[in-house]
Amino acid sequence: MTIEGEVQYYAVGSYKYDLLNDVIGNVSLGETRSCYIIDEEGMVICDRETEKIEKGENVFELYNSDANQELFQRIINGQTGSDTARLNGVKPYMEFSPVAGTNWAVVIDIPKAEFTGGAKAAVVVCIVVTVLFIFISLQIIKKQ
Repeated sequence: MTIEGEVQYYAVGSYKYDLLNDVIGNVSLGETRSCYIIDEEGMVICDRETEKIEKGENVFELYNSDANQELFQRIINGQTGSDTARLNGVKPYMEFSPVAGTNWAVVIDIPKAEFTGGAKAAVVVCIVVTVLFIFISLQIIKKQ
């Protein structure tokens, strides 16, 4: 606050990052998913694996390929969307969105195998059931 052009008071605030880490750590999307927050430079500032924060890991250094660099550049530029990437030999689906009022972005990645595993199992079950019904129908037709 200023009075007659001179600063009289300062407003100071803080944010409890432990709470943010608790929220990110409790996101449940599968067994091996990741959910983290990066800042405008690509630094991991919130992750359930707190050692990434302590080490000061940067996504541009962690996942250093041209395709990944382009993807993370889109993320820190404030885009919302989804894409795939290659992270540590795994090709996950990635969802990302900026955090309102900050220069941060939330990133969620889920390995394709984990994400589509249930759908593939359902297709196999449907095929087996269909073949079984065809076989039973043919047996009934033969008896008539």
